[in-house]
Amino acid sequence: MQVTPHVHALRLPFKVPVAPGIVLDRFVYAFQVYGTTITLIDTGVAGCEKAIFDDIIANGRDPSEISLVIQTHAHPDHIGATQAIQRATGCDVAVHAAERGWIQDVALQDRERPVPGFDLLVGGPAQVTRVLEDGDVNSNLYDSIGRNYNQNRAADPRVLTVIEELLERPLGSAIADVGAGTGNYSNALADLGYKLEAVEPSVEMRRQAIPNPRVHWLSGSAEAIPLKNNSVDGVIIILALHHFYDIPRAAREMYRICPNGPIVIFTMDPRKSEQFWFDDYFPEIAQHVFKVFPPIDEVADIISGTGKWQTLIKKFPLPPDLADRNMCSAWAKPEMYFDVQMRRNTSGFALASPAVVERGLKRLQHDLQSGQWDSKYGHLRRRKYFDAGFRFLRFTEPKRR
Repeated sequence: MQVTPHVHALRLPFKVPVAPGIVLDRFVYAFQVYGTTITLIDTGVAGCEKAIFDDIIANGRDPSEISLVIQTHAHPDHIGATQAIQRATGCDVAVHAAERGWIQDVALQDRERPVPGFDLLVGGPAQVTRVLEDGDVNSNLYDSIGRNYNQNRAADPRVLTVIEELLERPLGSAIADVGAGTGNYSNALADLGYKLEAVEPSVEMRRQAIPNPRVHWLSGSAEAIPLKNNSVDGVIIILALHHFYDIPRAAREMYRICPNGPIVIFTMDPRKSEQFWFDDYFPEIAQHVFKVFPPIDEVADIISGTGKWQTLIKKFPLPPDLADRNMCSAWAKPEMYFDVQMRRNTSGFALASPAVVERGLKRLQHDLQSGQWDSKYGHLRRRKYFDAGFRFLRFTEPKRR
């Protein structure tokens, strides 16, 4: 069952012998996350590896691409096939510290928490290679979105100008780019003379980064920035805030590494946008954007409250030729939405159901060919700017009296 284009759920039936001659029919779900590699979330009972491998092959991929198994917990019906999968693929196994012992020593689990038919349900112990903490995230989903990212998400010089203005830091200053993606804005700032610490969780995004001697890459998330206290002169977050799973925690991390600011964030709030025709064709995606992008005012309150910072909010109306082709950048050029790669490099489209995207594209194509789109929205083709709700936020240390 396809949950999203990149996340599939596989129903795995099994039997539990509870007494002589009595067997209960049960089932469990295992999830496959398709990115540059494949991540499995749980594995079912012993023997389920065959069904998992067959399903992966049916989806045009190979079981050898499995790089990680994430165990939600150590119940027998969730860890039973993990040993076989790890032996077959050499994948990592990740689990919370509290569950580690029961996965690496299944005999211990059998003694401490006996379950009928345990030996039949669990194939054997697996080697835990990654211990997870509360709040850890898996970036494989965004590895898929990141493919060929540089083709569509170039640093726009007008965005760069505002970033530099708001940073107000001399050349040579150390700037942390949190959620750096492929580093387009990191490289652009480095070329101006800044020193960048580019923090990015996605392997695929980092792989596509163009090397720059003034950019130092780090694997990490906004909620656990791998930098020392008070180690940078400024922080930028460029169209990445909506990927943060815990903004208050990220705010504390930003305050830790840059207690005096400035923190410069470029994001969007669809609640601040002019009426956008996109909603007529892709209403489900538009609704998702409302859920994913937090209100600007709430973001400002959270972050300013963490460091008791002064806050500045600055509008950024989109030009029709934005080089950083985000999902709203086609406001005056609807034909851009037929570019498959452009859609893949925007999370709104990449995470949407293919049926939703196809339905919207068919309607848009019809209205463009019939002239209906231009009749209703053609005036946008002549406009120089459109306010789609994009905003810069700047947080700085309050002035001392």
